Amino acid sequence: MRALFKRFARSQGGAATVELALVAPAILILALVTLSLWMQGSGQRDVDSALNVGVDYYVGGGADDAEAQQMIAEAWGSKPEDGAISVARECRCGVTVQACTSSCSAQAAAASYVKLTASGTLPGLYQSSAYTAHRTLRVQ
Repeated sequence: MRALFKRFARSQGGAATVELALVAPAILILALVTLSLWMQGSGQRDVDSALNVGVDYYVGGGADDAEAQQMIAEAWGSKPEDGAISVARECRCGVTVQACTSSCSAQAAAASYVKLTASGTLPGLYQSSAYTAHRTLRVQ
């Protein structure tokens, strides 16, 4: 092993330097693209996880929309400055959206849904991108 190191130490050809000069920019570009994609994916994961906290709140029996919105905001760890969270209720008879005060044609109550939305601009190394995530769930 020592003989191998001595042989490389004596080498003065410069071929390794030229090869490194040719390959290093490609390696750097690949590393930067990977980092940028990781940043975008991490931001999307944070948004999705925060919305899932809101879904868990309603599934656990929660009914206060303002509290759900606050829980989502607290769970969104890397919320950007333009990050927005909305909680909206809607009622449906089948696939038709209607006012929650009216009943369906079969004299049944309309199904009540909560739509959770979070949106914001996720950072990247070269450019930021807008991202919006939704969760819709039926509530009692």
